Amino acid sequence: MWLWRAAAWSMGGAMVAYVILAGSGFFIFRWIRQPANLPEDERRGTITTLAMVHMGFGVVMVLLILFLLAIGVVGTLGHFGSLGHSVHLPIGILAVQLTLVSAWSAMQILQGKSWARRVHLISNGGIAIALLLALISGWSVVQKYLP
Repeated sequence: MWLWRAAAWSMGGAMVAYVILAGSGFFIFRWIRQPANLPEDERRGTITTLAMVHMGFGVVMVLLILFLLAIGVVGTLGHFGSLGHSVHLPIGILAVQLTLVSAWSAMQILQGKSWARRVHLISNGGIAIALLLALISGWSVVQKYLP
């Protein structure tokens, strides 16, 4: 039972991290494209702070998603002895893949590769859908384990 509580808290944490990432990413993009009425040094400081928050929560998101994968694999193997009992597995793997693509593309953005921003945004849109589908399918999976 503790394993499923850890999964629930991790999924909630991943969703909170995603919302914070979406908000901070939006404001970083907005402030870079349309400078606010602030002195340049203050504007750069704000963007730097937002970028640090964004990167920090990005790391948290990746770790939570990988932790969720580990919980799912260990819990399912421990309970059923094999994987693939529901649609939750491919959805979870898709969420992991999209999260890793997003993190990889973020590293490419930091290296100044302009194409990476589009990959980052597209993968983040996919993450939103994958997290929603994982939440829905995960709920039905957890019901199998409850008494």
